[in-house]
Amino acid sequence: MSIAAIPTKIGSYSLGLQCLLLLITIITFALKLGPVSGWSFIASVLLGLVAFAAGIVAAIATRQALWLGLSAAAVFVAFFSLLVGVSLSGGFGV
Repeated sequence: MSIAAIPTKIGSYSLGLQCLLLLITIITFALKLGPVSGWSFIASVLLGLVAFAAGIVAAIATRQALWLGLSAAAVFVAFFSLLVGVSLSGGFGV
């Protein structure tokens, strides 16, 4: 495996896990499991940050702008998870 392939795999897996954790967050909000939904929400946003950074590193390492789409997808899912988190929790307060 080349050095340039490592960020692409990390970004691809973390984006998939970010989407899975967003789904778990929505389900746990619906089941009113407060601590579980909060931690899965935080983990989803942190995995989005990892996917965003891995997309930028992969674009620089492979010199293909195609991998910037990974960063854009991570930002989209993170924005959607923040939107869902604020709307389901009832506000910005803790």
